[in-house]
Amino acid sequence: MTMLRSVSLVSLTAALVVGLSGCFGFPGGLLNQGSADPAAGGNASAEDALAGTTWDGVDSDGDSWVLEFQEDRTLGFTFNGASYDDASDTWGVAGSTLTVSIVFNDGIATMSGPYEAGDSTIDLDGEQDDALWTLTLSPQ
Repeated sequence: MTMLRSVSLVSLTAALVVGLSGCFGFPGGLLNQGSADPAAGGNASAEDALAGTTWDGVDSDGDSWVLEFQEDRTLGFTFNGASYDDASDTWGVAGSTLTVSIVFNDGIATMSGPYEAGDSTIDLDGEQDDALWTLTLSPQ
């Protein structure tokens, strides 16, 4: 009787685990992170949502910026009226952090801040050597 009870208990436990795992499942983002296919249970990634868009703003130093987030993850930009489009200027989203890297003649400027697909503004903290600034961007 003890052996039969142990086997029954193990069988019942296994059946419950299998049955309940279908009820709870994994969140779509866990298994399909970055999937743009709604049938796969995911959403377009923040990086894909940002690609091909243009944003502008004025930084804390009063400089005007226009950033064009290109499909190939390079950046076209206008800084105080002068336009640039160089393959060494890049952008990317890792997790929920947007990072922009721009190569100027006097050094590399890096700006980063939180970004989620659908955000109506982007707030970036910038630095180049000892210089620090903030930049708030809005979509054009």
